[in-house]
Amino acid sequence: MSWNYRICTHLFSYKKTFVNNPKLAKNEDTRIFAVHSVYYDKDGLPEGCSKNPESVGGYETQVELKVL
Repeated sequence: MSWNYRICTHLFSYKKTFVNNPKLAKNEDTRIFAVHSVYYDKDGLPEGCSKNPESVGGYETQVELKVL
């Protein structure tokens, strides 16, 4: 098995994250881009990634992430 880093994206839900804060929960969901470790099977196909992003991340576009 091998691995590397990839830019992955997921939807950040204010409604789910801020259940106890109605003011923040009203914000629209936003797409987040972050660097994750991706793991590959013996055929070189992705089979999983890290649950949490690496130390850089949380940017709203790939361009913002590349600036680093």
